[in-house]
Amino acid sequence: MRQGLRWVPYDFFLAVRFLTRIPAPFGPCAAVQRAAEGPAEGVATQDIAAERLAGATRFFPVVGGIIGLATAGSSIVFNLVLPPLPAAALTLAVWIYVTGAMHLDGLMDSADGLLSHRGRERALEIMKDSGTGPMGVVAGISVLLVKFAAIASLGGAGAVAGLAVAPIVGRTSMVFCLALFPYARKDGMGAFSSRLSGSAILAPAIFGMLLTVAAGGPAGAATLAITVAAACVASSRVSGFLGGLTGDVYGAICEISEAAALVLWLALRDTLGGASWM
Repeated sequence: MRQGLRWVPYDFFLAVRFLTRIPAPFGPCAAVQRAAEGPAEGVATQDIAAERLAGATRFFPVVGGIIGLATAGSSIVFNLVLPPLPAAALTLAVWIYVTGAMHLDGLMDSADGLLSHRGRERALEIMKDSGTGPMGVVAGISVLLVKFAAIASLGGAGAVAGLAVAPIVGRTSMVFCLALFPYARKDGMGAFSSRLSGSAILAPAIFGMLLTVAAGGPAGAATLAITVAAACVASSRVSGFLGGLTGDVYGAICEISEAAALVLWLALRDTLGGASWM
């Protein structure tokens, strides 16, 4: 028990550094270095890194909450001094900056490969290529347009709640897919997912539900449940085609889940109601 608790701060800050541009005391390299000095002596460095990243996934929804606070706070400030459309555009820009466009890149690479109408091997090759093709550009622009339109339509306290809920939902969906589906490559950024089992979704599911309820009430909980279920269904089809998922696909899951969560929030907030503070 004490050994597991020893890693909690490392895993949390690793999750922050892995998913955002936010400075944190321990980055991936630092965590691996400290691990090499600890009880994991004799284990290969890449194995330590994979183990720690797997441990960090429990905090992915919490990091989503931090991103949500940053975007919601930015929205409040921008809406105080600007009309809705420019405020929405700048809020989206902050959102992209905080995450480093990491998942957006995965979305575009996934679209290039999966929408190429090629076989599995060729699709994986296209996704690994650092260049972006026309389908990737279209997919990236489409998701950003949906986010922009949704942010501009949120309005009032609902904007704060919706912007807080969406990043939590995106990263909770990603953890479910990391744990429930195999990894399609032998190596790569998402290879640590092979260390996750189905039980790894328990802590992120609890964190995700608690945070979305706190931020968005019943509408937040329903948004999380529907989006995660849809992400798992879509990932099952992709996994069947590719023989698993890839780091790019995880990024696409996060981006599409965020956009879907914003739209669902708009559809559900008036019907189901938000949090008590709204």
